[in-house]
Amino acid sequence: MIKLKQQDVDRFIQTLENSITRQIISLRVLPLHGRAFEQNSVLEAIDFVANYSATAVDTPVLKFEIEISYCNGDKIQAIISDKNNVLTFLNNYLPVTPP
Repeated sequence: MIKLKQQDVDRFIQTLENSITRQIISLRVLPLHGRAFEQNSVLEAIDFVANYSATAVDTPVLKFEIEISYCNGDKIQAIISDKNNVLTFLNNYLPVTPP
């Protein structure tokens, strides 16, 4: 029977190995504030950034950028606007503890 399902067995073993050996090495959360400013050219964008005052910004969080990096080079990136959804997303990456 194993010979008939060898591809499934191989896939299961690879998935199991990845889940055991793939460890998170860093997790970056970047809250994004403010509003988007659109420019019509690279020169306008350069001028905008050069004259932008980050200390004068007092706006709510619009969204969160999340990046999870693993020891094997894999990365998961997400952009989520709702704080509760961010918490739900991150909770999915907590280690599973056996009962």
